[in-house]
Amino acid sequence: MTIIALSQLDPVADIGLFFPLLLITAFASATQDIATDGYAVEHLPPQYQSGGNAIQSGAVAAGVLIGGSGTLFLYDIVGWQTAVLTAGVLSFAAVAVFLAIPEALGKREAEREQQKPGLRNFFSRPGAVAIFAFALIFRLPEGLIKALEQSFLVDAGLSLSMIGLISGGSAAAVGLMGAYVGMVVIKRLGLAQFFTALIVARTLIFALYGTAALYGMPYEALISLSMLNTFSRYIEIVGLFTAFMRVSSLSQAGTDFTILSSANLLVYMVGSLVTGIAAQALGYAFVFWLACALSIVTGAIALVLLAKSQIGQVAPTEDPNTAQVPTTS
Repeated sequence: MTIIALSQLDPVADIGLFFPLLLITAFASATQDIATDGYAVEHLPPQYQSGGNAIQSGAVAAGVLIGGSGTLFLYDIVGWQTAVLTAGVLSFAAVAVFLAIPEALGKREAEREQQKPGLRNFFSRPGAVAIFAFALIFRLPEGLIKALEQSFLVDAGLSLSMIGLISGGSAAAVGLMGAYVGMVVIKRLGLAQFFTALIVARTLIFALYGTAALYGMPYEALISLSMLNTFSRYIEIVGLFTAFMRVSSLSQAGTDFTILSSANLLVYMVGSLVTGIAAQALGYAFVFWLACALSIVTGAIALVLLAKSQIGQVAPTEDPNTAQVPTTS
C-alpha cells in the first residue's frame, strides 16, 4: 500500500512524506522477505528446496525486469503516477495470492518441542556455528567485483545506456537461466560438489576481470564477461539459499534463514564498501586479482565449514530438523 501512496506524491515537492514512506516500504519488504523464506522452509521438503529456490531466484530476476526496467519504460510513456501505481498494484496482487492459501496446507511440523525463536536456539544446534561462518565468508570476494563492475565498464569505454541494458533486462534474462541451471546442478551433484564447481568457476571469472584490467578486452568480451558473472551469481544464490534451508529449524524457520542470509549479505556489503577505496589507491587490476585470490582462500575454508555443518549427510528425503547431526566442536 505504501507504493500506491508514493504514486500520489511528487518526489521533490512532497519530500517530507516521500522518504518516511520509502523507509516503511523497505521495512515492510524486509518483513515480507523473512515471512516468505520461513514459509518456504516450512513447506518445502529437502528434495524440493533447490527447485523452490530456483523459482525464488527467478522471481527476483523477473522483478528486476518488470519492477525495474519495466517501470522505467512505463514512466517514459505514462509518467510517474501511473508507473508507480502500476508497480504498487502488481506488488499487492503478488502478496494477495497468499491470502487464498491456507498456511497449514502442506506445512511440515517440527517434531521436537516448540521453543521461542531466538539466536540462542540457532547457535545451540550442532553444525550451526560452521554454517554461520560459511555464510559470513562465502560472498566476500564477490563483493569486491560487483562494487567496481559498472565503474570499470564505464572506464573501459562502454556507454551508460549499454551498461544499463547489461544490468537491467539482459541481466534479468541471464538470471532466470542461472537460477534454473543452479537447481539442475544441485539435483545432479549435491551441495558439496555444487559449491566446489561454483568456487572454481567464479575464481576463473574473477581472473578474467583481472586480465581485462591489465590488458584490456574488446567491448563484446567485456559484455559477455559481465553477463557470465551475473549468470554465476544467480546460480550461487540458489545454492546458498538451499544450504540455508537445509539447516533451518521448522520451529523457527524464518529466524534461522534470516540469520544466515543476513550474515551472507553483511560481508558481501563490507567487501563492496572497502573496494572503492582500494581501487582508487591501487587500481582495478589489484582489486580484481585480490578477489581472485580471496575466492580461492575463502572458497577452500567454506568447503571445510560446509563439511563440518554436515549438510551433505542429510539425505534428500530426510528432515534436517530431526536428523542426528554430530557436533563440530
